[in-house]
Amino acid sequence: MAVIEINNLGPINHCRMDLKKFCVLTGPQASGKSTIAKAIFFFRTIKDDCLSLYSREKLSGAENGDLSHSLKKYLRGKFMQMFGSSWSMSMDMCMFYQFGENTYINLSLKKSTYSGIQNYIEFAFSDDILQLLNSLNEKEYEREQVLKMLQDVFQDDFETVYIPAGRSLITLLTSQLNYILSAMDDGQKKSIDYCTQNYMERILRLKPLFSDGMREMYYNKLFTTTIPLKKDIITKLMETIDSILKGKYQYAGGEERLFVNDYQYVKLNYSSSGQQEVIWILNLLFYYVLENRKIYLILEEPESHLYPEAQSRVAEAMGLFLNAGNCMLVTTHSPYILGSINNLMYAGALSEQYPESVEKIIAKERQMHAEHTAAYYVREGTLNNIMDDSEPLIQNSVIDGISMEINDQMDQLLQIDMGE
Repeated sequence: MAVIEINNLGPINHCRMDLKKFCVLTGPQASGKSTIAKAIFFFRTIKDDCLSLYSREKLSGAENGDLSHSLKKYLRGKFMQMFGSSWSMSMDMCMFYQFGENTYINLSLKKSTYSGIQNYIEFAFSDDILQLLNSLNEKEYEREQVLKMLQDVFQDDFETVYIPAGRSLITLLTSQLNYILSAMDDGQKKSIDYCTQNYMERILRLKPLFSDGMREMYYNKLFTTTIPLKKDIITKLMETIDSILKGKYQYAGGEERLFVNDYQYVKLNYSSSGQQEVIWILNLLFYYVLENRKIYLILEEPESHLYPEAQSRVAEAMGLFLNAGNCMLVTTHSPYILGSINNLMYAGALSEQYPESVEKIIAKERQMHAEHTAAYYVREGTLNNIMDDSEPLIQNSVIDGISMEINDQMDQLLQIDMGE
């Protein structure tokens, strides 16, 4: 099980977090949920950075290159694109990510040799990572060999995907994204948040694959692949997506469309804000399950602009995604998302004893399991475990806290009105 530790980064004073198959972060705005999510993305994608840098150096014909030096230089730029300049940060800012028992990367700040005021980002790699980087310096390997070596050392064969908050703006600009990104040079692209840029580039690559819609994608895959498909999960996922979107997504004629029936459609940038926010969450869940890819998904605020019923359906789609063999970290403010997750975990616990009865309410493909779940409340720079000790659920006091406060105020106002 991986572990991340963060000290004095943004709003986070200190946190240490065990990363299970499914992790939930909740808490007030600006408390540090996104900082933790981005930090996890930063570390989990380092193995991809190693592969990209190795391939780039091999293509350029560079000899006797120092991959460790190139990696540190690249990661400094990546850090700045995600968290801003380190110059204004406290010197005791540091992050630690443990991939396995003896495999880790430590990030800290050091004083610059050019100035007593400025600082710079330094990295310490565990011995096995250093040995791997040295091996890649000394010998040429095929790309697949390098990928396998990286997966073995980092003990991780999952691809990490980040879906940021504020997705509706990207959807509104959907037809201009290609032009915007192609018109920007590398320096200008670095002014865009790294996670948002990664997300934009991902959906631009995948949009053309939806030219015939989800069902055609499924049928084409069904009759052309030799890999067994998770048919029950895919079928239930498509049904869930339809119930959330109230339409079917298709990329046709160079534009994104939502078909309300076989002939009528709405351009996505004219659809509701809820549809714009959720569309690429659902598209990505479907695509990666269909392709049987192993994904660690980091998802911010899946509830944005959605009616409570749709939020509950999104939680069910998350359950399907997890049961397809994937992992996920979710940040949320929504009591409906948290309550739905609790229902899915409760169903998972009860299904061991009453499988048939529970199946009639919540299908096993949607059920979650508390032993694979971690839930934390982020507030005032710290992290608190909110899994209930007495039962396998997220604490109700966290989910219902604001409702209790609102009800309390109403009781007090009623007392005044009644002359008490």
